[in-house]
Amino acid sequence: MKDIIKTAAIQGMKKMTATLALGLAALALTGTAVAKDQQTRPFFAKSHVVVVVDLSNGSFMAMNEGTATHFGHFTGETKGTSIPSIVGEGIITTANGDQVFARFENTDGSEEGAVQTITGGNGRFENATGEAVQTQSNVAYDFVSKPGFLILTYDDVLVGTITY
Repeated sequence: MKDIIKTAAIQGMKKMTATLALGLAALALTGTAVAKDQQTRPFFAKSHVVVVVDLSNGSFMAMNEGTATHFGHFTGETKGTSIPSIVGEGIITTANGDQVFARFENTDGSEEGAVQTITGGNGRFENATGEAVQTQSNVAYDFVSKPGFLILTYDDVLVGTITY
């Protein structure tokens, strides 16, 4: 399943070249210092997502790449199930290698309103918490390339808060 995602992701990542410069600029602005006191901060992220769903059991694996406030350029991997609702656990790796752990939930399968809940992390994101609401655009479905699997690609925007 990872090979399918990587192949589809390569095509989507070509779009991400321009946002890499933004991510590096955001990283330079956020710095790498460890905060002594946790603070709640606004959070905004944009990424390209590739999801492969195994139609035999509803399990999925998603990979994304983008830029976010406090993360700079990031990559993410989420595994979960799409039956009866879409629920998954993921790891986001930030530009400096720190990781953020998150839970993803979309109870109605719509392109708006999915929630990512930050449940922890390491490095400067140790004990991080937060929540962001996802909106999807440019959604494309592929049932043909790999029989028995659905390949889904989309761009997303997450808006919320992070405390670290």
